[in-house]
Amino acid sequence: MNLFKDHILRKIVLSASLSKIGDILYYIALMTYASSLPNYKLAIALVTFSETLPSILAFFTGALADKTKDKINVIFITTSIRITIYILVGIAIGFDKGIAILILIVILNLISDFIGEYEDGLYIPILVSSIKDENKLENILGYYQAIINIANLVGQSLGAFLIIYLTYSYLSYLNSFTFLLSLIIVFMIKGTLKNNLNEYYDKNEISFENKSDFKNRKLKRISRFIRDIFNTLKKLKNNQLIFTEIMIISILNGLLAAISPLILIKITENKEMLIASTTSTTLSVLMVTLTIATLLGNTLGVSLLKNFNCLKIIQLIILFVGSLFTILLFNNLILILMNLFAVMFFVAVVTPKLTAEIINNLEPEFLATNIGILNTILTIIGPIITMTISSIIILVSFDIILLSIIGITLIMYIITIRINRKNNIIFSKTPEDIN
Repeated sequence: MNLFKDHILRKIVLSASLSKIGDILYYIALMTYASSLPNYKLAIALVTFSETLPSILAFFTGALADKTKDKINVIFITTSIRITIYILVGIAIGFDKGIAILILIVILNLISDFIGEYEDGLYIPILVSSIKDENKLENILGYYQAIINIANLVGQSLGAFLIIYLTYSYLSYLNSFTFLLSLIIVFMIKGTLKNNLNEYYDKNEISFENKSDFKNRKLKRISRFIRDIFNTLKKLKNNQLIFTEIMIISILNGLLAAISPLILIKITENKEMLIASTTSTTLSVLMVTLTIATLLGNTLGVSLLKNFNCLKIIQLIILFVGSLFTILLFNNLILILMNLFAVMFFVAVVTPKLTAEIINNLEPEFLATNIGILNTILTIIGPIITMTISSIIILVSFDIILLSIIGITLIMYIITIRINRKNNIIFSKTPEDIN
């Protein structure tokens, strides 16, 4: 951690961590509030929609952030807007509970999350420009992500604790306060950050277009991006194994992204499943389980399962996902958490393996573009499936949805068996050994 002896980097990381803690803390509060309403299925679906839509459009907010020249001053504006939004949310949530109030809160939360995605894009070059030793760039970015993950855990734990003692309004005000602290920290180093950015722009010969040029280029970029997606998938389709793995992982990501709202609906209907008799504590334990499993999978899992090929691990994931949704039918939260831990552990292991397979099967000159496109596909499928399931659950029986998902996992498992036989893969070998 001596890489963070630089006080500028330390303050940037602290600012981002405070903002993340506030976001996670308030997510738990908002989901708990939604589950307490009479029409809780609709309420949870609306909150899920507001939380997932911004991530689908992250490509557009990221492109806008790239073309924003005065990033520091814009961050002051965006953070000030978010502070104001959550003050308004705190006032609104203080009125009598009802779906109309929730819709207002969801709209405000949606605006804030869009701004947050844009703001995340603004922070990336600020962090990179503040790292003076390029040899340490990868390590520092790794530490940065690790600290953000720790901030996630802190926010999850705090959410379960504070919601017992604070009202939803005060939690909203607390979220505003974390944004304010984040803004104050940025203000303290504003001059240095501007200098670092200017040096970074000059060094990398980065220029900024006027608005009309940017708009035209953005439309062309979107068109080219969509075309590239189809071209990349077309190339990968020639390799049936990798194409199948990508499609299955995309669907699994989507199903897993929907697990939190589905479990929340289940525990709302079955209070005996609650941990410590509170929805917030149960939701926090769920999120902590997801985070810890992912961290262990990224570290220990990758080395422990290095001799397993992708398809074998994907089959394990499918079995655990099927088991997870089957257990959800029988209201056993402990077994649900155990299965969820296993699923997220193996997902964290298979991701770098799949990336390595793709790298070995794509043209080197288009590697970065293709990997970026595939990451986008994997990222957006999750929110799309989450919103679809959240919408359907208002109209269809909960158990029918679970049985449908179990059926999907069974079909995926059969497909992997057929692909395995067709490619004659021996599970005890890695792809390199097979080649």
